[in-house]
Amino acid sequence: MKKLLTISLMLLAGVVLLAGCTKRDYYEDTREYALVVDYVEGYPYSVIRFDADGTFAVIESLDNNADYWPLINDELFGDFDLGSRYVRNNDAGYNIRISVLDYANSLNEANHILDSYIDRYGFAKKMSSVRAKGRGGESQPVIIK
Repeated sequence: MKKLLTISLMLLAGVVLLAGCTKRDYYEDTREYALVVDYVEGYPYSVIRFDADGTFAVIESLDNNADYWPLINDELFGDFDLGSRYVRNNDAGYNIRISVLDYANSLNEANHILDSYIDRYGFAKKMSSVRAKGRGGESQPVIIK
């Protein structure tokens, strides 16, 4: 009887001790939906509006191929913290690499930020990725005079 009581008390103490050592670190999911509301043709910059709170952000597409740049009304899903990352373009059905440049509270403010990036970097930001097909089918750089 004494051994049974000792063993049960030891097991109870072990359970209490181990129950207090559990890790309770919860994962915070920061992914959200955003809609492309504006972009400038020929430039990799776009303005997106977040579905959660209606705020805006200016993003830059880091893909060399302009076919992968998001268009107006494309729904994007992912983590939109500042910096470069991959997000999902749900309408196109593939992942794109973007850089979140800045946040804005209104569309007017976002367009002002967009204009400042275009003024700062201009068309030359995109020119390194322009290619044209040669007669033999191989890819040749475009010569601009």
